[in-house]
Amino acid sequence: MTFASIIKLCHRWIRARRRRGHLAVFALVAAFYLAGGLEFLEYKLFDFRFLAAPRTATEQVVVVDIDTASLRELGVWPWPRAYHAKVLETLLKANPRRIAFDIDFSSRSTAKDDRAFAEALRRGAGKVVLPVFKQFDPTAADKQTTTLTVPLAAFAKHADLGFVNVRPEVDGLVRRMALDDEWKGRTLPTMAAALAPVATRASGIFHIDFSILPRTIPRISYARVLSGAVDPGLFAGKDIIIGTTAIELGDQLAIPLYRAASGTIVQALAYESLVQGRDLRRVGVIPILVFALLLALIVGPELAAHSWRRGLGVLAVVGGGGVGIALALELFLPVLVDVTPWLLVPAGSYLLGLVTRIDRQALRLALTSLAATHRRAVIMDLVGNSFDAVIIVGAGGAIDMFNPAAERLFERSAAEVVGARVGTLFPPSADGRNDEGARIAGAVEAGDSSALPVGVREIAGRRKDGTGIVMEMTVAETRGQAINRFAGRRRRNHGAFVITLRDITERKRAEENRRHHRAALAHVQRLCTIGEMAAEVAHEINQPLGAIAAYAEGCKYRARDRVLKQEDLYSAVERISEQAQRAGEIITQIRGFVRKAEALKSGVDVNNVVEGAAGFFGGGIRVDETIMWLDLAESLLTVQANPLQIQQVILNLAWNGIESMNDNGPQPRRLSIRTSRPSNRFIEIAVQDTGPGIPAEVRDHVFDPFFTTKSDGLGMGLSISRSIINDHGGQLWCAPSTERGTVFRFTLPVEAEAVN
Repeated sequence: MTFASIIKLCHRWIRARRRRGHLAVFALVAAFYLAGGLEFLEYKLFDFRFLAAPRTATEQVVVVDIDTASLRELGVWPWPRAYHAKVLETLLKANPRRIAFDIDFSSRSTAKDDRAFAEALRRGAGKVVLPVFKQFDPTAADKQTTTLTVPLAAFAKHADLGFVNVRPEVDGLVRRMALDDEWKGRTLPTMAAALAPVATRASGIFHIDFSILPRTIPRISYARVLSGAVDPGLFAGKDIIIGTTAIELGDQLAIPLYRAASGTIVQALAYESLVQGRDLRRVGVIPILVFALLLALIVGPELAAHSWRRGLGVLAVVGGGGVGIALALELFLPVLVDVTPWLLVPAGSYLLGLVTRIDRQALRLALTSLAATHRRAVIMDLVGNSFDAVIIVGAGGAIDMFNPAAERLFERSAAEVVGARVGTLFPPSADGRNDEGARIAGAVEAGDSSALPVGVREIAGRRKDGTGIVMEMTVAETRGQAINRFAGRRRRNHGAFVITLRDITERKRAEENRRHHRAALAHVQRLCTIGEMAAEVAHEINQPLGAIAAYAEGCKYRARDRVLKQEDLYSAVERISEQAQRAGEIITQIRGFVRKAEALKSGVDVNNVVEGAAGFFGGGIRVDETIMWLDLAESLLTVQANPLQIQQVILNLAWNGIESMNDNGPQPRRLSIRTSRPSNRFIEIAVQDTGPGIPAEVRDHVFDPFFTTKSDGLGMGLSISRSIINDHGGQLWCAPSTERGTVFRFTLPVEAEAVN
């Protein structure tokens, strides 16, 4: 049985066990959920959704606060019932919809005050709600018997009654409110249900919507209402709750989000929940568990099948989607959706996938340990037998491995250099030049990967005997275990640098030879150009020589006739000197053009180079009935170039243009050389003729070596010209002229200093 088939069988076994595991995860989460073990976490998610979508109050209910300011202003608590009677009378005059007192009226006060309050209740009959509440009977022996606390009969007969009892949840916070409650067969609404102007179900419990912001509920101090310092219009048509909010009175309840609030504010929030249709009801457990089961069957295997990173991403999407669905339903419907099963089932499936993946990986690692060892040995053999020199540098810049190719390159044995610092292989040069290798070695020793070169870098070095070598170097940083099979050392868990070197000394020598050959070929081509232009060159030299002969002959005849004056002799000699100097300049220019010279580049003015090249054709005079025009742009920036080579390119293009116009017939023969600056980075030179043009089928081959349309041509002029321009960082191309003939253009890059 092969290794692959063993892995496949193991994979099938793990997959079957994984499917059963997802169902087990669902069963475990469902059991906790049904037992109420997830309520605490569910409540926290409720609170998160309340925070995510806050709401404002309708301002339909107004709270009259028995607050700290009122206690200080009105004196010792409890207040006389005459205060409540006066406040009730004041509020009734404002024509509110209903008024609820969240104050205990089960005990008697003074007869006068009780009569005043009863009379005020009588006037507001049908508009006032008084509280009733269940509490433990302190007189009972078992301390667990409950009793109902109700208002005095004189008060109760003129008012509606409403329960104000609240019950904290398992997390100690008040979250729910009943619509009604029962006492000895009698059912009464809660205060919020009795006060709310909406039709509600006769019974049941709802969750208060704590996304409603308590600070948006209108609140007015009791003392201000008692003194009549409040605009009655604030209460017209409103529902009013009168109750204690002062902390010192102790009527504080623990609620979500806001830590604590008075019972009066809790009643107001319950009222707002009913009025806004936000009396939240929890979705039943069956839909929640059905959806959780679907997640276990569909999403669970996907989570287990992916890598831990991707599985974590899927888990985040599923969890976020579950919370998002619950939040969306809660925004548009008065429902609370439990999402803890939707979160815990995928999370459990994800953890199960991690465990099974660990099992599978452990099995795979056990089966492939021998193969890994073999592969490591093969890799080390490949490195050892590599054609390129490979040096592994460990912590502190010490050489850990030195393969045989490196031994041959540096003429040093591995035993000699292993353990030494890598900088000993790349010492700085005496003149400070070619120190790139020393700089890189210093960065490797310092462990500074940011200072290492990117890609291949050309460096100079020396062998043990002092001979120079040129190498291509690449440096890569790696983490893990470095093994030196040559020195028998092993270092673990540290960063290492792998330096790869290739000897390119012979290649550089061949490139230098090619450069010299190319320069020699360019020189030969210049000689050929002068040979082709010999007639024009002879014509240019013949003019000053003819003038010299004419002046000399004139002087001879005058001297023979004895009519030569001193002034005429001086003038003739001066003319002879000028013409001789002109002939010498032409010869000097020709010698300079055909001489062998180093291809040194310097900052040159392109216009001067063009004018020098035009000088070979008489500086703009007719050549073989050809008119040469120079159109030179002003204020051109300098370029970094070899002026002799650029002049050679211009002469090649100009002479080709002149020869192409030999068959023009009656058509004008005009050659123009223009300079321009098409962009901030380049200067362009264009040589245009009015010949018949280059046929389209050969236009793409004119720059090929040895391609020529001349019967006696070498086919190297344009090829050499393109090589020269490419070496200068420019481009050379040709195109048909818009009028007649062909235009050759080439560009030269402007010096960076000149641009700046």
